[in-house]
Amino acid sequence: MIADSSISQRSDIFKMLALGADAVMIGRLPLYGLAVMEATGVEHILHMLLEE
Repeated sequence: MIADSSISQRSDIFKMLALGADAVMIGRLPLYGLAVMEATGVEHILHMLLEE
C-alpha cells in the first residue's frame, strides 16, 4: 500500500509506515517549495523533512 495524505512533517511519514504503508508519497510539500522558490524551495523542503 502506498500512502498519500496530508504529509506535513517527518513524524507523519513514520506514522503511516507504522500503520502498514509500504511507501509514503510526499509530493505536495515539494510542489509548494517549487511554487515559491523553484528548485531551491524543493531542496529546502526536503532538508526540513530530513532534519526535523
